[in-house]
Amino acid sequence: MPIDYQKLQKVLVESELLTKDQLNMAQEKSHSTNLPLEKILSEYEFLSGEHLGQVIADIFEVPFVNLKKKSIEDGVLRIIPELVAKKQNIISFDRDQGGIKVAMFDPGDEEIIQFIQKKTGEQVVRYFAMSNDISEALAHYNRGLKEEFDDIIKQNIEAARQKTGEDLELP
Repeated sequence: MPIDYQKLQKVLVESELLTKDQLNMAQEKSHSTNLPLEKILSEYEFLSGEHLGQVIADIFEVPFVNLKKKSIEDGVLRIIPELVAKKQNIISFDRDQGGIKVAMFDPGDEEIIQFIQKKTGEQVVRYFAMSNDISEALAHYNRGLKEEFDDIIKQNIEAARQKTGEDLELP
């Protein structure tokens, strides 16, 4: 279940995090730019991304995670295949005896939770994370791939250096 924007707006005004005027300005900007309200609220600094993320996590009744403050191990990252992670806006960021900790923009997505549980045989602990934080964290997949290619290139260079001129096949 995606973010309930009416509930979010109500919480922001009732908790006095935003005035009605600020909320109206943000809504107008959201409509005129065709960007989601949460993106407008954080980018135009009505609220910090972390503060807004905590509010949204409270609405979903799950913990909030700031992925910018997390170091994600490659093995944990790759629990969820890259294509699935990017399509579903989800990333695994930790694993412990309680299960796999997964940051999601839509923690109500039961289908993806069941997929991960079936694939791993482990429990999934849901966390809410801001969409842009998940996107930035997903760049770790590319960094891992780049490192693998760098290692392959280094190995090939070293193997070529070890061969003598006679061993090398020249055209």
